[in-house]
Amino acid sequence: MYTIMLFSAAYLFATFFLSPDLDVTCKSYRRWGILRLLWWPYKEIFKHRGLSHNPIIGPLTIVLNLAVIVSVLLMLGGIDLRSIPSGFIIASVAGMVLSMEVHIISDNVITKIKDII
Repeated sequence: MYTIMLFSAAYLFATFFLSPDLDVTCKSYRRWGILRLLWWPYKEIFKHRGLSHNPIIGPLTIVLNLAVIVSVLLMLGGIDLRSIPSGFIIASVAGMVLSMEVHIISDNVITKIKDII
């Protein structure tokens, strides 16, 4: 049961905070407030609708960036990363990745429709 809740929470979190559009000043980027500084390197490295919107590289880089940030915070808090259940990690990553994939697919569909019109 907790797996579904984690997946859903991660999906919602990613929908509002981890958009592939973090490479531009968008709502997701602004929602981080002062912590958006954590995403500045991502914003500088990736150009909009480039690799950040690649279905594999985009979500992978965002999840890895977030994993580094969260890992550092957990270690600073004295939490042993090996104590985190693998089901927790899998459900969280799957929820975040699905959210980003939906964003990428919808961007591609909308772009194709605009090209046709």
